[in-house]
Amino acid sequence: MRKIIILLLLTMSLFACDLGQFTQTQETPEYFISITNDPHPLVLGETAKIYATLRKERRGISACDIKFQQYNKNSSRDTLAEWRKMEERSPAGVYHGRTAVFDGVGAWMLEFKVKCRRGEKTFEFPYNVNVGESL
Repeated sequence: MRKIIILLLLTMSLFACDLGQFTQTQETPEYFISITNDPHPLVLGETAKIYATLRKERRGISACDIKFQQYNKNSSRDTLAEWRKMEERSPAGVYHGRTAVFDGVGAWMLEFKVKCRRGEKTFEFPYNVNVGESL
């Protein structure tokens, strides 16, 4: 079993390196969450792939409901974007989603709501949106 976990972690690290992704993490007593985005940095006028990985003691946590919303930190909280559901894909505990278009540069937040058997938690991750090379 230990060899499988090591192989899984190596595979995930190679996948992240190939996409040139960036990861942020937070930990609670219930689990460890890491959020990865592609592209990095986030680009004005584009969407991004978002990956959320939930783990507890090196094991993926499956069968959770995860949704997220994005908002510009300089905008009113009344204009928050719609919640976007993330879909679970293999390996266990890895969830995928896609943002809406980022319509402004500067400081943004991605807010995640994670609902598992152990309850519901909310996480916020800060991001910076840049002007792309083609703009």
